[in-house]
Amino acid sequence: MARISRKGTAAEQKAAHAVLFRAAGYTRLSVEDKDFGDSGSLDNQKSMIENYVEQSKEIQLCSMHTDNGQTGTNFDRPGFDALMDEVRNNKINCIIVKDLSRFGRDYVEAGSLLEIILPRLGVRLYP
Repeated sequence: MARISRKGTAAEQKAAHAVLFRAAGYTRLSVEDKDFGDSGSLDNQKSMIENYVEQSKEIQLCSMHTDNGQTGTNFDRPGFDALMDEVRNNKINCIIVKDLSRFGRDYVEAGSLLEIILPRLGVRLYP
């Protein structure tokens, strides 16, 4: 009697590891952050995001947005605006940042985005 594979077909295996999140990475470096050296650099932030995505089989990195020399005390930033355009156009359903301070330092507005707006749009944030 022939043995039956328990691994399933290739299509079933691929479906088991299907991408659940289409993600955009977001990096920000303000003028004041230049004193921190390479630990907070844009390249380092991007590498951290890419490494995080590589370790997850459910996340696909679709784009990367950057604001260089922009303050985090408001959300009037070109890279952030482009990121939110992708959210509103359903191109992404996940945002990945190095930490929440890169997302924004206005904690009232950031909290509103994190707790109300992004969940209503079906978007997750991974800090």
